[in-house]
Amino acid sequence: VQQVAPLYYQEALDYGESPAKHFLIPYGINVCSPPNVDTEMKRKLRANLKLPNDRHVVLSVGWIARQHKRMDYLIEEIARMPEPRPYLQLLGAIDANSQEIIALGNRLLDQDNFGATSVPYEQVADYYRAADVFALASLKEGFGRVYLEAMMHGLPVIGHRHPVIEYVVGEQGVLADLERPQSLARALQTALSDGEDERAMLRRWQSVKDRFSWDTLAPSYEEMFRKVAISPLPV
Repeated sequence: VQQVAPLYYQEALDYGESPAKHFLIPYGINVCSPPNVDTEMKRKLRANLKLPNDRHVVLSVGWIARQHKRMDYLIEEIARMPEPRPYLQLLGAIDANSQEIIALGNRLLDQDNFGATSVPYEQVADYYRAADVFALASLKEGFGRVYLEAMMHGLPVIGHRHPVIEYVVGEQGVLADLERPQSLARALQTALSDGEDERAMLRRWQSVKDRFSWDTLAPSYEEMFRKVAISPLPV
């Protein structure tokens, strides 16, 4: 059994599973080129994506719904921030559950400060490059690949303090108690006030590359496959 985070691996052992049956190997990711501060590139991307160039942009990627990803909490927290508030761009699957979230965003933030859309995966990277900060309000994740995507594009990442999320973002993310009102709003204000720091961007990218790139993880996957292949079949 492949376990993608220490929490799940330890839970299996605590339930009496044999360590020989479980492998702690996280999901891998194709890491992009190192990010850099490129104001003109960001300006052009925002124009193409119809994002504003006169304020900060907060990006959240995930199912646009109240359930699990808690997009309603994210909208409410940005509404708590003082004017001029950042623009909130939600990006992800849209279904019947999304309509109340879109209505809430339009009501609390208005259409000039809020957007929600779904795009093909190959276009998502442009939104990471165009944004100033990434935030996801879910209280737990099976892994949380979007944190890696945001970090490898250099974005400050804000998430809930949960063992799996903490493992994924490591020392390069900002974790807070996102069950509490104003917690995310305060974290966003701090992240946005820091501005773009190319050294910090590179540290986030390097963290993803060192821990989750396929170059790093391929030997572990190969070892797991070899051990499984030579293991005797259960009777």
